[in-house]
Amino acid sequence: MLGPIVGSVRRKSSSAECSVACATDVLDDDAAMRLALAQARQAAAQGEVPVGAVVLSPDGHLLATGHNRTIIDHDPTAHAEVVALRAAAQRLANYRLSGARLYVTLEPCAMCLGAMFHARLREVVYGAADPKTGACGGVIDLSGQPRLNHHTQVRGGLWAGPCSDLLREFFRARRTARRTPSLLQEPDTMPTRQPVQAQKPIPHEHVAAVASPPAEHEHDHVAGHDESAAYPGHVQPSGIYLVSLSGAVPDPAVLDVSVERLRALGFGVAVDRAARLVHERFAGTDKQRLGALARALKQKHPVVMATRGGYGLSRLLPSIDWQAVADSGKTFIGQSDFTVFNLALLARTGAASLMGPTALADFGGKKVDDLTQDLFLETLSNELEILSFESPDSDAVDARGILWGGNLAMVASLVGTPYLPDIQGGVLFLEDVAEHPYRVERMLTQLWHAGVLEKQHAIVLGQFTNYRLTPHDNGYDMPSVIQWLRKAVRVPVVTGLPFGHVKVKATLPVGVQVGIATEDGMAHLVLQEHSH
Repeated sequence: MLGPIVGSVRRKSSSAECSVACATDVLDDDAAMRLALAQARQAAAQGEVPVGAVVLSPDGHLLATGHNRTIIDHDPTAHAEVVALRAAAQRLANYRLSGARLYVTLEPCAMCLGAMFHARLREVVYGAADPKTGACGGVIDLSGQPRLNHHTQVRGGLWAGPCSDLLREFFRARRTARRTPSLLQEPDTMPTRQPVQAQKPIPHEHVAAVASPPAEHEHDHVAGHDESAAYPGHVQPSGIYLVSLSGAVPDPAVLDVSVERLRALGFGVAVDRAARLVHERFAGTDKQRLGALARALKQKHPVVMATRGGYGLSRLLPSIDWQAVADSGKTFIGQSDFTVFNLALLARTGAASLMGPTALADFGGKKVDDLTQDLFLETLSNELEILSFESPDSDAVDARGILWGGNLAMVASLVGTPYLPDIQGGVLFLEDVAEHPYRVERMLTQLWHAGVLEKQHAIVLGQFTNYRLTPHDNGYDMPSVIQWLRKAVRVPVVTGLPFGHVKVKATLPVGVQVGIATEDGMAHLVLQEHSH
């Protein structure tokens, strides 16, 4: 079983360990944040996300300290700020902490900031900004709401670098420390797959992304190497060649931004001369796009990335020399319409490729998602070995198989063609965008009737987004589709894969043997294994 990964035993310490502290010295900003960082390190040592907080009296003396305790206390409210506020209030025997100041290493969330308002704090000072859940401007700014009956002064950015570094190193350490015993057995000792149990499907709106700081989920990897991996790792700095093989680039300025972003990561970047062409809705004529692919095979950079998806690759498939693509030794990466390229390459040659970020969507926007970027870099360099994500209602599974799939519409479009891989006992992952649930079900039905689904060891569902329901649906939504899928196909269904037309997406190796297992509300996709 996977107990050592998701259920490792942690010593449950008493809440007194991080509650009340006494000091006679008056603490300035630096001293207070230094103490908060020490609390954050205590949290990390106990397996909690490293966030620490301290509360100072109006005259600057230490009232209380606290750090994240949500896991060890089984308490969703036990954020560092709340722990410290509770301890300070108990010390003073008063829930009002008028005039007090709170220092915390990470921008407070809405829950914590609300508690601070209620406590009547004079000032809140935080270190690192939180673009995921921050309530002081990271996501929303509650500190300036005029309708609230109390306002607390907020300062951000104090010791932001060390606070951010601690979070980043914590998650990096987790990714290097995890092990998965059941998936590290030799193949002939793998336990048999458990039958599917009818369960309440996970709502499609739940984005169970692998977590990055400051969220309290995680993506993991362990040391080792998977000899079955068919795509090369690239030690940075490497090089990326950008090509447009599908839809036309709508705004060349966005492409320019993506080039600069990739270069800032240490990559040498070259853009194919036809990448900005427009012919009807396509990035050039079929001949021009085939020419771009031919140049990509001959140029020096080892990674070939699609600028975007859209539509247009399907009509090129018969004209592509797939063996030449495989023999080029390039690592190809794209998403959406690029699915047909990934799958055709696998079907015709057995060569692996990557499915993940594209230049425009993921590196050309206002901000690059940190986790998407980290996963891209670590997968590209063969460092990411275990991808863990929340999957509370998934079926029980512990199996190996070839990872394949991608955009559902594109996978379904290849049924009956020589470009759909014939994968027996695989791990099929699927996602889509702007497809009503009944259309998603219809495409799944096509794969079911074609015998594709029941050949798999697991079906892993990513994100299905940007569709609109109507009154005629009468409650029919993606959960209904997943419930139908479980009943129709006797294959374990895993939900919540952080992949799709979303900001947070993993980079996945297509055509590589992986392991998939679920336990205790988590799913673990083992991309590389260390055999013992």
